[in-house]
Amino acid sequence: MLNFITIKKDPRFEYRFYLEGEENVDGKIIYRGHKLGVDESLLLNLLDYKVERTTNKIYIKDYQFEDQWFAGNNSNSIRVIQQSYESLQNKAEQQFGKFRKIVITRV
Repeated sequence: MLNFITIKKDPRFEYRFYLEGEENVDGKIIYRGHKLGVDESLLLNLLDYKVERTTNKIYIKDYQFEDQWFAGNNSNSIRVIQQSYESLQNKAEQQFGKFRKIVITRV
């Protein structure tokens, strides 16, 4: 069983979501602390997203339903980021159980 959730995979790095206290944490730690303390600017870099340049729309991944995306634009991007992060937390709660502290790494 995996002890992490892959947040985003790009050609250079893979970002992983662990529960704090996990013994087998790989990579460089980007964030360690309370699950609600992650800054929005950090989340924008961590969460998987797509941008439509012609219409200025942003699509951020829904982690509970793998093939779905939350849609928004520049004016409501914070709301869409929070929705995506909530779906990541819900997926982690279903997979690992209740938690408060997390570790996010870059491998």
